[in-house]
Amino acid sequence: MAENRALRASLEAARERKAAHRLASYQARHDPVTGLPNRALFDERLEAAIAEAPRSGRGLALMFLDLDGFKAVNDSLGHDLGDRLLKAVAGRMQGCIRLSDTLARYGGDEFALLLPGVRARQDAAAIAGKILGCLGKPFQLAGRRLGVGVSIGIALYPEAGDVGEDLIRRADVAMYHVKGKEKNAFLFFSEEMDSEEMDPDRSGHLVTDRELHAGLIRGELELRYRPRVNLATGRITTLEAGWRWRHPERGLIGPGDTVAPERPGGAMAAVDSFLHRQAFEQTAEWRRRGTPDLGVAVALPAGRLAQPGFIDGFMENLRAADLDAAAATVEIDEAALMEPVQAIAAELADLRRRGVRVAASGFGAGFSSLRYLERLALHGLNLAPALMRDVRPGAGSGERTIAAIAAAAAALGLELFASGVETRDQLALLKSCGFSEAGGSVFSGAVPGSDIGRLLTGNPFASVVGV
Repeated sequence: MAENRALRASLEAARERKAAHRLASYQARHDPVTGLPNRALFDERLEAAIAEAPRSGRGLALMFLDLDGFKAVNDSLGHDLGDRLLKAVAGRMQGCIRLSDTLARYGGDEFALLLPGVRARQDAAAIAGKILGCLGKPFQLAGRRLGVGVSIGIALYPEAGDVGEDLIRRADVAMYHVKGKEKNAFLFFSEEMDSEEMDPDRSGHLVTDRELHAGLIRGELELRYRPRVNLATGRITTLEAGWRWRHPERGLIGPGDTVAPERPGGAMAAVDSFLHRQAFEQTAEWRRRGTPDLGVAVALPAGRLAQPGFIDGFMENLRAADLDAAAATVEIDEAALMEPVQAIAAELADLRRRGVRVAASGFGAGFSSLRYLERLALHGLNLAPALMRDVRPGAGSGERTIAAIAAAAAALGLELFASGVETRDQLALLKSCGFSEAGGSVFSGAVPGSDIGRLLTGNPFASVVGV
């Protein structure tokens, strides 16, 4: 009898261990909110489908799907309701696909869909259209009527790649092109998506929002500073702060190498917040070490100013660094300022009230409106580098344009500075037109923070400005 009890106990323990193992295995490969396969299981099935495709003579399609409008629901109504909405979205999408397909929650509000046996574009397009239709109807949750859209990028095997990593990245790129243009639609990946924003001499590929965010988490982003110099003294007055990503495989990547969209919660917003914190802290330290009037300038897309909480977060980064607000300049591209002025006028005025300096960058390259400038809370104008390239001996037109801008700025009480200055002749013109500061290769390129201390000591640019 005792032996039977011991045997039963042993068998029960074995069953419990087996059940626990099955549960742990399931949890490691499935999303806890939606119950869908997670990234690890999806990647396994993708590799298996790619291995099978040549043998079967059938293709496959891969879709990346990003929810439009989900973050607003999650932020305003809470994560519990957000999770319920994700689960409801997953349920609807599962009703649009076949049993042989794999729908996975790839992270956040992003999903991935593997369609084995799909070769023709029209078949993939039909499924994408069905998903758009299913999610186009509002959800009723907790007595609320909630709506979300979806942006879908599609990569077909083998035309978009025959390796899982390439298919994933290219579907991701296509999806971000949808979000950047129309949303709630789908696009197939094309080679032009990889090349349309790239320098023709640059090798490699554009990186996506997800890749950039992963690089930030891994600590691969570095700050770079471009000195802006006082044209009367030759001393550095302002550091234009930017970032570079030291990618383990592709080398240094800059902001122009991304297709990361400008959206709340996106990687670009996280990267800029990182940039601000680090730049403010370093600038405060350099001011304490002997350059008390040193300033720092950061460039921002106009839409960032209107994002909820951005200005408060910006000011908190200044306070945390113990940096005076007047030491910081926010530069907004002139083209964005020429949009309906009321869109960001209140935010610009708010920054100015809090002591932060505001300037228009890239000024003169677009259709500048002096009427708009009068209505915006600006301190200064940063001349577009393209205008400096027009300043050549004997050319004449570039000089007249810059002189006209200088006269208008003086009448409006705006300070003038220029980026992209390459020659001493250009510096001489700027000085004669009343510009107070300038930056560019005539002084220095963008350098790491470790080199700034050397440039701040002494006066290395005095001879360049003719002092």
